[in-house]
Amino acid sequence: MRRRTLHSEHSIGRVNVTPMIDVVMVLIVFYLIVGKLASDRIEAVPLPVTATGDQDPPPDPLVINVLPGEPGSPRIVVDTFEIELDTVQRMVERQLKSRPDVAVQIRADKSLRYGLVQPVLEACRAGGARSVVLSAEKGS
Repeated sequence: MRRRTLHSEHSIGRVNVTPMIDVVMVLIVFYLIVGKLASDRIEAVPLPVTATGDQDPPPDPLVINVLPGEPGSPRIVVDTFEIELDTVQRMVERQLKSRPDVAVQIRADKSLRYGLVQPVLEACRAGGARSVVLSAEKGS
């Protein structure tokens, strides 16, 4: 009776790369999705232009976007979530509990009057923020 071998001689030296290709494809899709989500966190805001100022943003700030809304009241957006002005103080307080040295970065639309941005600054101060940065684009 002839015995059959399970492994043929010509399969020696061959590596099945199909599982490795599957894993690489899953990683590529994962990083594409995470990159898209990370870029959607910061909304495009036309910032005012300035010739002076510091160009180094604070590390990992709490970003508050102030956008034009209904006449007389701005839209406040944090991490793609629109919030009301009276919740800004509580949000800053909550962030300071988990990260005491967090800096607040306010990105206000250049078409807004300062009087509409000032209540957001006051809410950040009332929430206990030690460092509040107003963002602007570098111009000539």
